[in-house]
Amino acid sequence: MTRLGKLVGAEPAACREMLQYLWDGYFRPHRRDSAWAPYFHLSSERNVGSVYRLRHDMWELDLTGPNEDEAVGWYECGTCGYISRVNVRGVCPNYQCHGFLKPMESLSLDNHYAKLYRTLRPVRLKAEEHTAQLRSDTAARLQTDFSSGDVNVLSCSTTFELGVNLGSLEVVFLRNMPPTPANYVQRAGRAGRRTESAAFVTTFAQRRPHDMEYFRHPKRMVAGIIRPPHFLLANEKIIRRHVYATALAYLWKESKDTYGEGRADDFFMRQAGLRAMTDLIIQRPDELHKALCRIVPGELHDVLDLDGWGWAQGLLDLETGVLVRASDEFEHDVMVLEEILTSLQEQRRPSDHILRALNTVRSRQLVGYLAGRSVLPKYGFPVDSVELKLNSHTEYAERLELERDLRNLSP
Repeated sequence: MTRLGKLVGAEPAACREMLQYLWDGYFRPHRRDSAWAPYFHLSSERNVGSVYRLRHDMWELDLTGPNEDEAVGWYECGTCGYISRVNVRGVCPNYQCHGFLKPMESLSLDNHYAKLYRTLRPVRLKAEEHTAQLRSDTAARLQTDFSSGDVNVLSCSTTFELGVNLGSLEVVFLRNMPPTPANYVQRAGRAGRRTESAAFVTTFAQRRPHDMEYFRHPKRMVAGIIRPPHFLLANEKIIRRHVYATALAYLWKESKDTYGEGRADDFFMRQAGLRAMTDLIIQRPDELHKALCRIVPGELHDVLDLDGWGWAQGLLDLETGVLVRASDEFEHDVMVLEEILTSLQEQRRPSDHILRALNTVRSRQLVGYLAGRSVLPKYGFPVDSVELKLNSHTEYAERLELERDLRNLSP
């Protein structure tokens, strides 16, 4: 006690020294013979190391004195109303509050949180995660458990933004600001769909420009204008792909051999398709020119240089032409696989898997291949994907179904 008495008005360094003395000399939770060891739980924190926290099941908070409404040893801040059992020189322990504590004469049972504590029935909290990577049967079972209350907290991605109707859902927490009011309506609208219930939606704004802008002006998000979906016909990138599609359709109509059976191998091998398209552009057929002038919006005629056939540079330029790049990529894939196949055969090693990969590359559907390489327009969800197998047999891994774009996979 003499040592503690010297701390009144002491410097922070002296206070830290005293706390360290109490921890090492009195509590000593790291030692099994310490009487305080059962009251602490050892855990590890990233970038910190081993830390100790109080075990909730070893402590009991005495809310009242001998009489239920008597507030013995309780203090209330006169500024913020914070209630505390600890009073250190009257300083309010609430963060950034400069008020002072004063003794409480009684515990008010009208306090909102006191009522909740006394009246609400404790409910077991079970939280799960819902993402697009879940297997369809796992996602369906999880949604059923959430609807029935077996799972009462669901951490989910935007998979719940559309197409999910849970009438009993009343509370939604958004961990960041949605990109547009339309997204906010979809996410917040998951709650309060029954007439007898009210929705409670809280959005947490992160410290980034988008979130902070709507944090300062929340009405723009909550009551913002939602524009109807629209499509800009004069979108140059999309129109270019339609121009290329029209040119290729004309080529395949005039020279069916370049299309063959519709496989990538029929068009790209020995650059037969590139040569045929180059010859077509040199001829500048009037029928193709009229078709392009008819389908391309007038404001883009000069931008694409329809009359001068300048649009063909985006298709056949040796460095930037999308058809040339698609052809080079196809030939490179075939060449690499053929080299590996030859090497394995010369070494008399198994090569069936390389042969299957080579046949897969050559037999790709031509239209789909061109659509995946920005030559032809594509309106829809990705279809050129492959399942990613996980080298894990845990229960969580079995719930997942991962896919990757074929273009990002090396042979």
